[in-house]
Amino acid sequence: MLIKNTISSIAKLILPIFLVALGVYGIFTSMGIAMAIAFLLSLIFLILRFNYLPKPIIDRIVVKRMTKFSLGNYIAGFIGGLPVMVLPILITNSIGAKFSAYFYLDMMIANLLYIIPMATSQSLFAEGSYSEIELKVQLKKAIKIISFILIPAILVTSIFISIFFLSF
Repeated sequence: MLIKNTISSIAKLILPIFLVALGVYGIFTSMGIAMAIAFLLSLIFLILRFNYLPKPIIDRIVVKRMTKFSLGNYIAGFIGGLPVMVLPILITNSIGAKFSAYFYLDMMIANLLYIIPMATSQSLFAEGSYSEIELKVQLKKAIKIISFILIPAILVTSIFISIFFLSF
């Protein structure tokens, strides 16, 4: 998850430079291309590392039981992703494409930093579901991991972000 999200975020930062001529569509196209790249690299990793061969098999009973949960999860994910999808359009329509591009870059850099607590909390969730007894120990480890990685990442980003934006 961490590697996939990192690849996706880096691609989302780089691709708009090449798709700037498309305007707003370039932003959305870069997001789609970045997700496709991350998916394909994840699939290649699974095949090479774990000898995984995708064989789609549909079990109607399992699908029926998971539909309500999956639909709720999809709706929650969609609502959570609305700011990323809607705000660039609103900014472009109200103050222009240049400011929308700055906002987009800011958001992608922030999303790159968000990967650290998201990936760690997902690991904590998996560990907590495996052994509730050691949940406090795992929680403390997760907080330490997030702090030791995220705080320096925020500091480095804060220091170098002005240099990055001065290049535009």
